[in-house]
Amino acid sequence: MKNLFLLGLFSVLAFSANAEGDHDHGAHGGDIISAAETGFEIHVETGEALGGEAKLFEANFGDFELGAYGTDEPGFILEDGPFGAYNYLAYNMQSDLKEWDGSSWTASTNSLLTLESHDFGVQPFSLGIIGESDSEGGVHEHLEFLIDPNASAQAFLIEFILEGYSDQALSSTNGWSSESVFIVFNNGMDEASFDAGPVSAVPIPAAWLFLASGLGSLLLGRRLKA
Repeated sequence: MKNLFLLGLFSVLAFSANAEGDHDHGAHGGDIISAAETGFEIHVETGEALGGEAKLFEANFGDFELGAYGTDEPGFILEDGPFGAYNYLAYNMQSDLKEWDGSSWTASTNSLLTLESHDFGVQPFSLGIIGESDSEGGVHEHLEFLIDPNASAQAFLIEFILEGYSDQALSSTNGWSSESVFIVFNNGMDEASFDAGPVSAVPIPAAWLFLASGLGSLLLGRRLKA
């Protein structure tokens, strides 16, 4: 049993260290593809794993038709299934907007980033609609992410979870939710600096570090009793 705890602890710590310092940059792109699974869990299937079920994605302001200060990537796909017809897929921010200061992530001003749903208009930063599910319980939508033209030419970071609601006012949850999703936005940095700096320094989710700490404490307690 002791060996099992040691293996679990070392696996957590090794995975965390890898996520913090050795990102696989090819895994960040593409849509946020997810599926509703047993236990009211929305499992995000794409992106780079940061720890546990948390995932990381990249985006670049200036993509496509939105001009120099906008992007509609990544998109959001919730596969058909038990999420249910005509429910609302929402984002729920887990922290304030963060900005790269050249060496670390620091608190920024939430109003610098505007999120807009194609069907439901501009959404609040903290909690907003991504889209409404179809008759099969699926969603395929793109939010528009718009950065203030006066924002610094650096990188910005958001952390949110996906949640399900039965009403457009987002007052009645349908019980579905995901682990953390991170999007790091490039606002004018060269690609090499972007990958080497802000992308590589995306924080490991606190819940994952808490698990590592808990395993360590449990193991220490068992050793003291031995």
